[in-house]
Amino acid sequence: MAHLRWHDMSTLYVNNIAPKTGNTINITGAFNGGGGGNVKEILAMVCDGGSYTVGSGTYTSQNVTATYLASTTYVDLTGSVVNYTPPSGTTCVIYEFQFQVATGGVAHAILHNKFFIDGTEVTDSKREIAGGSYPEYSAIIRQVIPIGGAANAATGRQASWTGAKELKVQSRSYSDPGNVMRIHGTYYWEGATSTVFVRPNITITAIGS
Repeated sequence: MAHLRWHDMSTLYVNNIAPKTGNTINITGAFNGGGGGNVKEILAMVCDGGSYTVGSGTYTSQNVTATYLASTTYVDLTGSVVNYTPPSGTTCVIYEFQFQVATGGVAHAILHNKFFIDGTEVTDSKREIAGGSYPEYSAIIRQVIPIGGAANAATGRQASWTGAKELKVQSRSYSDPGNVMRIHGTYYWEGATSTVFVRPNITITAIGS
């Protein structure tokens, strides 16, 4: 078996031997991830209201323009909503939403999060983001959605997926004002207490055989 390694961005070594000028290397097959799945497409969007095109279609991200304090009522986490149709042959969809969280001015901020597929909560995927001593950091909510077999609302498994399904996160603070979390913004910045807006992004990866 030949062993491949990259020396830099332009040279591929085979068995640690540099190719000579004029040599051609043909590599067949796919570089697979765990479980033998191939990445069929990656939809990566900044939440700027723009249109992004991949093999399965054109998608428009939500336009997030401001930071806000999460109330104690569950509402859609801005930027997290997307209606996605995976390409044919997809056996798993991976949803990832990256966003900034920070204390709302309290020592211990707590944010509860639920994930939904077409309005149905994935009940085993409740997530809590929390921290003491005025926390703030970039958070990622990641959900693996298997396709095939018996549908399961607890795990999010879909029996089939042939049309658009709405994927989203809903969030709330634990209490107000004692544990309020700020969304899409900082609490500290450049040596001062300062709320700076941070635009979120969303990535969806479709995997198939």
